[in-house]
Amino acid sequence: QRTIDQCEFIVAAAKKKNIPTIIAGDFNLLPETESIKVVEKEFKNLMTEYSIKTTRPDFDDGTDKGGQVVDYVFVNDSIKGNNFQIDNVEISDHYPLILDFDEK
Repeated sequence: QRTIDQCEFIVAAAKKKNIPTIIAGDFNLLPETESIKVVEKEFKNLMTEYSIKTTRPDFDDGTDKGGQVVDYVFVNDSIKGNNFQIDNVEISDHYPLILDFDEK
């Protein structure tokens, strides 16, 4: 429930002004969670839009597991994504997310 409440707060804060908006970050939530669905009701999920399969290198250290989508970029209708990609360079436990965009 806590992550649902947090996502509802993020959406409400982002919608306070009608301006071009990008919400990006490490949510540590899997795509099918209710929390992500809360954000998807109001913002376009570029992970889905661009069929991104993972935002983390593939690993399993017994505590944490890679090879999943847990990082997200959401945009509102005022943002036109020209290109979105994941750079599969292992410099962290998360891949860089690269968005080329214009304001509509």
